Amino acid sequence: MIDLEALTKSFPGAPRPAVDRLTLTIPGGEVCVLIGPSGCGKTTTMRMINRMIEPDAGTISVEGRNVLHVDPVELRRSIGYVIQQVGLFPHWSIADNIATVPRLLGWEPTRTGARVDELLSLVGMEPGQYRQRFPRELSGGQKQRVGVARALAADPPVMLMDEPFGALDPITRARLQAEFLRILRGLCPPQHVRKLRLLLQETDVPDPYYGGPDGFEQVLDLIEEACERLLAELKTTTS
Repeated sequence: MIDLEALTKSFPGAPRPAVDRLTLTIPGGEVCVLIGPSGCGKTTTMRMINRMIEPDAGTISVEGRNVLHVDPVELRRSIGYVIQQVGLFPHWSIADNIATVPRLLGWEPTRTGARVDELLSLVGMEPGQYRQRFPRELSGGQKQRVGVARALAADPPVMLMDEPFGALDPITRARLQAEFLRILRGLCPPQHVRKLRLLLQETDVPDPYYGGPDGFEQVLDLIEEACERLLAELKTTTS
Protein backbone atom coordinates (compact mmCIF):
# COMPACT_ATOMS: atom_id res chain seq x y z
CA MET A 1 0.00 0.00 0.00
CA ILE A 2 1.11 3.57 -0.75
CA ASP A 3 -0.17 6.18 1.70
CA LEU A 4 0.28 9.90 1.15
CA GLU A 5 -0.97 12.15 3.93
CA ALA A 6 -1.09 15.96 3.70
CA LEU A 7 1.84 15.87 1.27
CA THR A 8 3.07 19.38 0.45
CA LYS A 9 5.86 20.81 -1.69
CA SER A 10 6.64 24.40 -2.64
CA PHE A 11 9.42 25.74 -4.85
CA PRO A 12 11.16 29.11 -4.36
CA GLY A 13 9.51 31.92 -6.31
CA ALA A 14 6.36 29.93 -7.13
CA PRO A 15 3.07 31.71 -6.31
CA ARG A 16 1.50 28.53 -4.89
CA PRO A 17 2.60 25.06 -3.76
CA ALA A 18 3.32 22.50 -6.49
CA VAL A 19 1.58 19.92 -4.27
CA ASP A 20 -0.75 21.17 -1.56
CA ARG A 21 -1.78 18.81 1.27
CA LEU A 22 -2.34 15.81 -0.99
CA THR A 23 -3.83 12.77 0.76
CA LEU A 24 -4.09 9.55 -1.24
CA THR A 25 -4.14 5.79 -0.58
CA ILE A 26 -3.26 3.22 -3.26
CA PRO A 27 -3.99 -0.37 -2.11
CA GLY A 28 -1.95 -3.33 -3.31
CA GLY A 29 -2.86 -4.52 -6.79
CA GLU A 30 -4.24 -1.14 -7.87
CA VAL A 31 -3.45 0.89 -10.97
CA CYS A 32 -3.68 4.60 -10.13
CA VAL A 33 -3.46 7.35 -12.74
CA LEU A 34 -2.67 10.99 -12.00
CA ILE A 35 -4.09 13.18 -14.76
CA GLY A 36 -3.95 16.92 -15.22
CA PRO A 37 -2.29 19.79 -17.10
CA SER A 38 1.44 20.45 -17.08
CA GLY A 39 2.59 22.07 -13.86
CA CYS A 40 -0.16 20.70 -11.61
CA GLY A 41 2.23 18.59 -9.50
CA LYS A 42 1.98 15.09 -11.00
CA THR A 43 5.70 14.54 -11.53
CA THR A 44 6.54 16.27 -8.27
CA THR A 45 4.26 13.85 -6.41
CA MET A 46 5.88 10.83 -8.03
CA ARG A 47 9.38 12.09 -7.35
CA MET A 48 8.53 12.64 -3.70
CA ILE A 49 7.45 9.01 -3.40
CA ASN A 50 10.95 7.82 -4.29
CA ARG A 51 12.58 10.87 -2.66
CA MET A 52 14.10 12.37 -5.75
CA ILE A 53 12.38 15.45 -4.32
CA GLU A 54 12.01 15.91 -0.58
CA PRO A 55 8.57 17.08 0.65
CA ASP A 56 8.15 20.18 2.81
CA ALA A 57 5.46 18.55 4.92
CA GLY A 58 3.35 15.43 5.17
CA THR A 59 4.15 11.72 5.22
CA ILE A 60 4.73 9.03 2.59
CA SER A 61 4.39 5.35 3.51
CA VAL A 62 5.13 2.39 1.26
CA GLU A 63 4.45 -1.10 2.59
CA GLY A 64 3.87 0.44 6.01
CA ARG A 65 7.30 2.14 6.08
CA ASN A 66 7.70 5.88 6.30
CA VAL A 67 9.98 6.47 3.31
CA LEU A 68 11.36 9.63 4.92
CA HIS A 69 13.08 7.33 7.43
CA VAL A 70 14.52 5.01 4.76
CA ASP A 71 17.87 5.50 3.03
CA PRO A 72 16.94 7.13 -0.30
CA VAL A 73 19.29 4.93 -2.33
CA GLU A 74 17.82 1.76 -0.80
CA LEU A 75 14.32 3.15 -1.41
CA ARG A 76 14.92 3.90 -5.10
CA ARG A 77 16.32 0.44 -5.71
CA SER A 78 13.03 -1.01 -4.45
CA ILE A 79 10.77 1.11 -6.70
CA GLY A 80 10.49 0.68 -10.46
CA TYR A 81 10.57 3.99 -12.34
CA VAL A 82 9.84 4.67 -16.02
CA ILE A 83 10.30 8.21 -17.33
CA GLN A 84 9.08 9.88 -20.51
CA GLN A 85 12.48 10.06 -22.20
CA VAL A 86 13.34 6.50 -21.08
CA GLY A 87 16.80 7.45 -19.77
CA LEU A 88 18.74 4.42 -21.03
CA PHE A 89 22.51 4.59 -20.69
CA PRO A 90 23.66 5.07 -24.31
CA HIS A 91 27.08 3.41 -23.83
CA TRP A 92 25.61 0.27 -22.24
CA SER A 93 24.06 -2.67 -24.03
CA ILE A 94 20.36 -3.41 -23.62
CA ALA A 95 21.22 -6.29 -21.27
CA ASP A 96 23.40 -4.04 -19.12
CA ASN A 97 20.68 -1.38 -18.95
CA ILE A 98 18.07 -3.87 -17.77
CA ALA A 99 20.53 -5.38 -15.27
CA THR A 100 21.29 -2.04 -13.58
CA VAL A 101 19.37 -2.55 -10.33
CA PRO A 102 19.95 -6.32 -9.93
CA ARG A 103 23.69 -5.68 -10.14
CA LEU A 104 23.47 -2.88 -7.61
CA LEU A 105 21.63 -5.30 -5.32
CA GLY A 106 24.41 -7.86 -5.68
CA TRP A 107 22.57 -10.51 -7.68
CA GLU A 108 24.63 -13.40 -9.04
CA PRO A 109 25.50 -13.01 -12.76
CA THR A 110 23.59 -16.17 -13.69
CA ARG A 111 20.44 -14.95 -11.96
CA THR A 112 20.82 -11.50 -13.50
CA GLY A 113 21.27 -12.87 -17.01
CA ALA A 114 18.23 -15.10 -16.67
CA ARG A 115 16.15 -12.17 -15.43
CA VAL A 116 17.29 -10.01 -18.38
CA ASP A 117 16.24 -12.69 -20.87
CA GLU A 118 12.94 -13.23 -19.04
CA LEU A 119 12.07 -9.53 -19.20
CA LEU A 120 13.12 -9.09 -22.82
CA SER A 121 10.77 -11.94 -23.69
CA LEU A 122 8.05 -10.37 -21.54
CA VAL A 123 8.20 -7.09 -23.46
CA GLY A 124 8.20 -8.89 -26.83
CA MET A 125 11.90 -8.55 -27.72
CA GLU A 126 13.84 -11.70 -28.59
CA PRO A 127 16.78 -11.92 -26.12
CA GLY A 128 19.21 -13.36 -28.66
CA GLN A 129 18.45 -10.53 -31.06
CA TYR A 130 18.39 -7.56 -28.69
CA ARG A 131 20.51 -8.44 -25.64
CA GLN A 132 23.77 -7.01 -27.02
CA ARG A 133 22.34 -4.10 -28.97
CA PHE A 134 22.73 -0.49 -27.86
CA PRO A 135 19.96 2.08 -27.36
CA ARG A 136 20.89 3.96 -30.55
CA GLU A 137 19.99 0.82 -32.50
CA LEU A 138 16.39 0.73 -31.22
CA SER A 139 13.23 2.54 -32.23
CA GLY A 140 11.45 4.85 -29.79
CA GLY A 141 8.89 2.17 -28.94
CA GLN A 142 11.60 -0.44 -28.37
CA LYS A 143 13.48 1.91 -26.05
CA GLN A 144 10.31 2.43 -24.04
CA ARG A 145 9.85 -1.33 -23.75
CA VAL A 146 13.40 -1.66 -22.45
CA GLY A 147 12.64 1.12 -19.94
CA VAL A 148 9.69 -0.90 -18.66
CA ALA A 149 11.84 -4.05 -18.47
CA ARG A 150 14.51 -2.19 -16.50
CA ALA A 151 11.91 -0.87 -14.06
CA LEU A 152 10.65 -4.43 -13.46
CA ALA A 153 14.10 -6.03 -13.20
CA ALA A 154 14.29 -6.41 -9.42
CA ASP A 155 10.60 -7.35 -9.09
CA PRO A 156 9.60 -4.13 -7.28
CA PRO A 157 6.33 -3.93 -5.33
CA VAL A 158 5.80 -0.37 -6.60
CA MET A 159 6.16 0.97 -10.12
CA LEU A 160 6.08 4.66 -11.04
CA MET A 161 5.54 5.68 -14.67
CA ASP A 162 5.99 9.35 -15.53
CA GLU A 163 4.22 9.97 -18.87
CA PRO A 164 5.75 6.77 -20.26
CA PHE A 165 4.03 7.15 -23.64
CA GLY A 166 4.06 10.94 -23.94
CA ALA A 167 7.07 11.25 -26.28
CA LEU A 168 5.74 8.76 -28.84
CA ASP A 169 3.70 9.33 -31.97
CA PRO A 170 0.01 8.34 -31.72
CA ILE A 171 0.38 5.04 -33.61
CA THR A 172 3.39 3.89 -31.60
CA ARG A 173 1.72 5.06 -28.40
CA ALA A 174 -1.41 3.02 -29.08
CA ARG A 175 0.65 -0.06 -29.89
CA LEU A 176 2.80 0.32 -26.79
CA GLN A 177 -0.22 0.87 -24.54
CA ALA A 178 -1.63 -2.42 -25.85
CA GLU A 179 1.78 -4.01 -25.29
CA PHE A 180 1.85 -2.65 -21.76
CA LEU A 181 -1.50 -4.32 -21.02
CA ARG A 182 -0.01 -7.58 -22.30
CA ILE A 183 3.02 -7.08 -20.03
CA LEU A 184 0.76 -6.59 -17.02
CA ARG A 185 -1.05 -9.80 -17.93
CA GLY A 186 2.36 -11.47 -17.94
CA LEU A 187 2.81 -10.40 -14.32
CA CYS A 188 -0.19 -12.48 -13.39
CA PRO A 189 0.91 -14.96 -10.72
CA PRO A 190 -1.36 -14.22 -7.72
CA GLN A 191 1.49 -12.77 -5.67
CA HIS A 192 2.09 -10.11 -8.34
CA VAL A 193 -1.58 -9.21 -8.71
CA ARG A 194 -1.87 -8.76 -4.96
CA LYS A 195 1.23 -6.71 -4.38
CA LEU A 196 2.07 -4.64 -7.46
CA ARG A 197 1.02 -1.01 -7.21
CA LEU A 198 1.26 0.97 -10.41
CA LEU A 199 1.16 4.76 -10.40
CA LEU A 200 1.08 6.52 -13.76
CA GLN A 201 0.80 10.15 -14.65
CA GLU A 202 -0.48 11.44 -17.95
CA THR A 203 -0.97 14.90 -19.41
CA ASP A 204 -2.43 13.82 -22.75
CA VAL A 205 -6.22 13.43 -22.95
CA PRO A 206 -8.08 11.99 -25.98
CA ASP A 207 -8.97 14.81 -28.39
CA PRO A 208 -12.79 14.37 -28.26
CA TYR A 209 -12.76 15.30 -24.58
CA TYR A 210 -11.05 18.68 -24.86
CA GLY A 211 -13.15 21.76 -24.36
CA GLY A 212 -16.53 20.33 -23.44
CA PRO A 213 -18.03 21.24 -20.06
CA ASP A 214 -18.22 17.61 -19.01
CA GLY A 215 -14.95 16.60 -20.67
CA PHE A 216 -12.87 16.16 -17.56
CA GLU A 217 -15.53 14.04 -15.85
CA GLN A 218 -15.76 11.87 -18.96
CA VAL A 219 -12.00 11.38 -18.97
CA LEU A 220 -12.07 10.36 -15.30
CA ASP A 221 -14.87 7.88 -16.04
CA LEU A 222 -12.85 6.40 -18.91
CA ILE A 223 -9.77 6.01 -16.71
CA GLU A 224 -11.77 4.41 -13.91
CA GLU A 225 -13.41 1.97 -16.34
CA ALA A 226 -10.05 1.10 -17.92
CA CYS A 227 -8.42 0.46 -14.53
CA GLU A 228 -11.34 -1.71 -13.40
CA ARG A 229 -11.18 -3.69 -16.66
CA LEU A 230 -7.43 -4.17 -16.32
CA LEU A 231 -7.63 -5.48 -12.77
CA ALA A 232 -10.58 -7.73 -13.65
CA GLU A 233 -8.61 -9.23 -16.56
CA LEU A 234 -5.54 -9.77 -14.39
CA LYS A 235 -7.56 -11.47 -11.65
CA THR A 236 -9.43 -13.61 -14.16
CA THR A 237 -6.14 -14.78 -15.64
CA THR A 238 -4.91 -15.94 -12.22
CA SER A 239 -8.07 -17.81 -11.23
